[in-house]
Amino acid sequence: MTRRHAHADERPRRSTEQQVEGLALFQEPLAQTLPTEPRRTSQPMALPHAPGSDTSEDAAEAMASHAERLRERILELLLGHDNLTPDEAATLLREDRLATRPAFSVLRGLGYLEHSGERRRNVSGLRAHALRLTAAGRRRARGEVAA
Repeated sequence: MTRRHAHADERPRRSTEQQVEGLALFQEPLAQTLPTEPRRTSQPMALPHAPGSDTSEDAAEAMASHAERLRERILELLLGHDNLTPDEAATLLREDRLATRPAFSVLRGLGYLEHSGERRRNVSGLRAHALRLTAAGRRRARGEVAA
């Protein structure tokens, strides 16, 4: 026996258009301010800092140099492994996995890493892509290509 809501027989089901009608999000002033094209965020920010703040600039420079060193360490680590997930690399490098994940994304965007076709469970229990060095990534890791 299927159970039905008490109101199911009382009124007809409303369409999606009828349900959103009158919501502020879909009214003209706000709808006109929504961007027509998505923001492009594929490139990492060079120096994420608050303009005019010396301390913020110093922190941003320190982070940028750490991020660059981390990317270099990941490339070197992958020279000795067929493939790794970002979480596996974090464990081996004794780094925070929240730092290695974006580093893997940047290296993949630069063409140094590619998906290996394997997926393994990470700390959260989800299946993560294992990545491997591309030919360009191997050259970079060996120091044959300048940064």
